[in-house]
Amino acid sequence: MNGQYLENQIQKYCQENNKDEAKVWEDLVEIYKNTYGVNLEYMKSEYCKVACIGFLGMAEYCELRLCVGDMLGIFNGYIGKGTKLY
Repeated sequence: MNGQYLENQIQKYCQENNKDEAKVWEDLVEIYKNTYGVNLEYMKSEYCKVACIGFLGMAEYCELRLCVGDMLGIFNGYIGKGTKLY
C-alpha cells in the first residue's frame, strides 16, 4: 500500500460526499490515536522538525510509518464499509 492510494481514496470520498478533507483526516488521526495509542499528528510534526521538512502530508507520513493499511482499514470503517480495527 502507498500513501498516494490512501490520499486518492479520501479525496474521492470527500468530493463524492461533499465532505471537508481536513476534517476527515482529523477524524481518522483521532481514531488511529484511540486505537493504537499513537498521536500521528504529533509524531509527524516532530519528524518534520528533525528532518527540516516544511510540509509533509499525512498520507505520505503514514507511508513512512508503514501504517497505510491500518489507516485504510480505519477509513473503510469511517465511511461505513466495515472494519474490525476499532
